[in-house]
Amino acid sequence: MDENHNNRKRYKAEIFNIETSHEEVWLRRPEATPPPPPTLDEQSLVKASHEIVWLRRTEATSPPPPTLDEEQRILEPPPSPDLPLEFRNRIQELDGCEVQFLIQKKLFKSDLTKTNDRFSIPINQIGREFLTDHEKIELDRRVGARGDYKGRLPGINVLVLDPYLRKYQLKLKKWDMKKSSVYNLTHKWYELTWEANLNVDDELQLWSFRIDGQLCFALVKVKSQASSIPLDV
Repeated sequence: MDENHNNRKRYKAEIFNIETSHEEVWLRRPEATPPPPPTLDEQSLVKASHEIVWLRRTEATSPPPPTLDEEQRILEPPPSPDLPLEFRNRIQELDGCEVQFLIQKKLFKSDLTKTNDRFSIPINQIGREFLTDHEKIELDRRVGARGDYKGRLPGINVLVLDPYLRKYQLKLKKWDMKKSSVYNLTHKWYELTWEANLNVDDELQLWSFRIDGQLCFALVKVKSQASSIPLDV
């Protein structure tokens, strides 16, 4: 009985010694040493390589910069069509100067409706600057503002030549929309369209010029829808 007991103690001791030895080996096993920190030259090399990769990716995804000729085409306004000779002669008779082509536009129903009485001119489609600083201030000026009412826009007086070279006194106004602004020729605009027999889908060129500093416009019809009739409602 004692012998069996002693055998069990020796067996447990041997197992304990084995486990202890394993722990000692595990504790003595050297830990993985971290790599040394990169030197300054190595850091610079890595940074430079990253910059090269970034530049190559940028070159692959970005369009090439415009050439000098392309930049000039971007900065310069679109080429101007020829103003008909009869308009040139009429403007010279009026001692006009500073003639500029502004826009070519197709007439819509809204441009010919009597209740609207206005010809809209999208500002973002005009390729040239034609207003003076004083005129810009006047177009933004409002009168009669009170409370939530911002006041009305008086606009500026302009002379307009219709497609038949007849003179009209109209007003130029600027309306600020939600995402853009638009110029409008108003005040007797509908009278001009009726007397000039302008119709939906007619195409007009709008030219600006000046007489003694006053802003003027000329309307040149380049395409006519002869089968149409003016709208009066």
